Amino acid sequence: HCNNVKVLQCLNSHIVSDDGITHIIKSFPQLYYLDLANTPCLTNNALTQLGSWAAEGGPLRYLFLPMCPNLRGNPSAILNKCTKLKVLDLGRCTNLSSIDLNLPQLEKLSLWGCGGLERLQLDCISLKDLNMNECKKLQEANIRAPMLRELFMMITKKKTQQLVHRQVDHLPHLIFYAM
Repeated sequence: HCNNVKVLQCLNSHIVSDDGITHIIKSFPQLYYLDLANTPCLTNNALTQLGSWAAEGGPLRYLFLPMCPNLRGNPSAILNKCTKLKVLDLGRCTNLSSIDLNLPQLEKLSLWGCGGLERLQLDCISLKDLNMNECKKLQEANIRAPMLRELFMMITKKKTQQLVHRQVDHLPHLIFYAM
């Protein structure tokens, strides 16, 4: 075990798999920052392991999983177990179809380029930064984020922009809104 390791980056790794997540969790019990960007071998099973670990008290606060094409469907039940998350990056996970998050400590969420995402439901009272750029299939969005300061939603459907725009009118802290 490497008890002192708190930050781990395994970028562009074709060898980190779902089984590797088990090894990471056991080897680095103090891990609060995990960056697995562009790790094509990861599936929702890896998220299940991370969610279980977080539910058992794992200190995970920062989770970066952009460009992981084998994350699919709606992983929300798993991600909602990671209640300590402050930053979550699922950008360019193109096979996600629905996200329904209730993470009270989450401050930053990137869904940039989640081209398959059709539904987004957020109840994140600490969320300050939300990137929904290029969520081209998004049809339904319900955002409860009273602290939201920055919202990016370029290249989304006009109908979705209008729906979110109506919600944005009630966000007193919003200072940057790009659509």
